[in-house]
Amino acid sequence: LARRSDPSAIFRDVFRTMLENGSLPFFMVMDKDYLTAAKVVETFFDPAYNTAFPMAFTADYDTKKEIAEAVLQSLAVLREFSAMLRAGEPPTHDALRALASDLADHLRAGNAPVMADTLLHFSGDALSDIQGELSVDVWMRTTFGHSLPALIQVLEGFLRTREVTLEIVHDNVVRFKAAFDIVQRMFRRSDGKDFTVIGERIRFHTMPTVTGLRLADSMSEPMIQLADLLCGFVRTLFTKIKRGEILSADELAVCGELLVI
Repeated sequence: LARRSDPSAIFRDVFRTMLENGSLPFFMVMDKDYLTAAKVVETFFDPAYNTAFPMAFTADYDTKKEIAEAVLQSLAVLREFSAMLRAGEPPTHDALRALASDLADHLRAGNAPVMADTLLHFSGDALSDIQGELSVDVWMRTTFGHSLPALIQVLEGFLRTREVTLEIVHDNVVRFKAAFDIVQRMFRRSDGKDFTVIGERIRFHTMPTVTGLRLADSMSEPMIQLADLLCGFVRTLFTKIKRGEILSADELAVCGELLVI
């Protein structure tokens, strides 16, 4: 498709054919930089490590969102924290203190001195706990650990009221067995009290509408190939929008259909 002179027009035909044959797409769109910023907040502002905050702060999503948006403006902090996540091994106490200090400087420059001051007094035990959090299995340090659980929440919310069941077929990616095991434990009968409302959003604890999850080789699964194609196209759209580029008529048409869906 990328080599064709009119890839958007071809994709529009593919997308229309897909919809006409009942292939309904579901999306979970995530910004990796924002996820990294959110992980910074969940690390350095977690009451379990940062004693300046009460445990109730764990559920203060609005404030944590504001902090994450502030962290998002510091490319240096995001770059250093991302490196720690990718390393997969415990960073030193000195490295953690240095990063916390850089983050404090950024927040102080953004007129949040009280929030900044909370980052300067981590105990040795707290830093050791943070070390453990940053050296967990790979699936918890990537977007996969967020995207798969988030996507199945969207699926369950749609399926439950329509009495539809399905089997999930996923590309057989390596090193993510633990994540799949967690998801599969949700495939059980509902007791009628299997959800929690968090900030006006419903979070399901079971998925009785799913009959199972099967891992497959994408080379032999046309629907996985179609999903890859669709995700690639949508990612291209977001990249163009982020760069301020003008979308073609075919790209706008697909955007409109996606919004309707």
